[in-house]
Amino acid sequence: MISSMFKKLFYASAALFILMGPAQAEKIGYVNAVKLVETAPQGKASLKKLESEFSAREKNLLVLRDKALALEQETIKNNLVLSDAEKAENNRQLAELQRQLQREQRELNEDFNLRRNEELAQLQKIVTAAVIEVAQADGYDIVFQQAVWFKPEMDITQKVLDHLSKKFKN
Repeated sequence: MISSMFKKLFYASAALFILMGPAQAEKIGYVNAVKLVETAPQGKASLKKLESEFSAREKNLLVLRDKALALEQETIKNNLVLSDAEKAENNRQLAELQRQLQREQRELNEDFNLRRNEELAQLQKIVTAAVIEVAQADGYDIVFQQAVWFKPEMDITQKVLDHLSKKFKN
């Protein structure tokens, strides 16, 4: 869905550029949006925020996994001395622990993905605003995020990263 939206925006921008003619667009820029999102200090801060937000749940999962492994190893180790009832009870407990572990892992993944998408959407807004601010400040007529080819001097990615770094420090 997002990919098709970018394609439509790209084609519309290209059509507008063709209709305007080369005399109208004097200053053209390009940004590597993926690099901006991946290397912006705001993105790194978001990642740390997510890691701290979910670290306790991840630790709980590790404890639960270790508990299941210990029970499994105990059952294997004591297989010859355990009665059939004890073996059945251990197997039941192990199955329950494994179900709980899978359920909590699935819930953690879903919650993490939801929060990551929220943080990514916020970061994309920040990056887009920074691109616009740099483009306006430097007098660009148009800035593309996707291009098959561009001259290296058209790339303003580093300028935008510098702008994002300055805003992050403030």
